[in-house]
Amino acid sequence: FYDIDGVVDVSKAFAHVRYNRPIVPRLLAEGFGQIERNDQTRLERRYLVGGGLRYEVLEREAIGLAVGTTPMFEYERLTPAAMEEPTNYVRLSNYASLRLKVSETAEAFGVVYVQPRFNDFEDFRLLHESRLDVKLTEHFKVRVRAATRHDTQPPIGVEATDVMLTTGLVYTSRGE
Repeated sequence: FYDIDGVVDVSKAFAHVRYNRPIVPRLLAEGFGQIERNDQTRLERRYLVGGGLRYEVLEREAIGLAVGTTPMFEYERLTPAAMEEPTNYVRLSNYASLRLKVSETAEAFGVVYVQPRFNDFEDFRLLHESRLDVKLTEHFKVRVRAATRHDTQPPIGVEATDVMLTTGLVYTSRGE
């Protein structure tokens, strides 16, 4: 945290890439990678990489439901304030995602991840993200996003559960 004139600034960075490739109808192979930094959770850096299967239970214009599971390798280095050594773990990332067309101008998304550690199922992370996109024009939409993160074994001095609410304006260069 940086305190400048009474203002708290938290350094956060997040990049995630995911690739899906159909195997047979409704079953996809997927791979992903992620890099993250978050001063609030004392996370200096986290690298994730994994690959597994995604099953599209339901895929229609108005609704989509999918589930997936993939082993993932996790490297985590906390800030010196956490007083912990870097860790390397393999977790099983399981998720369910839902997409819902609310109206001609609004779409809702939700995903829940449960990520237990392979060698200690009591050490798990539960992640939830929901968002509502409301189209304003051909190129602009408003996005409201809610996220919850729960860690059964958080670093020293970090709350087990973190909740975040953000709003923003999304610009798309071509119409959807």
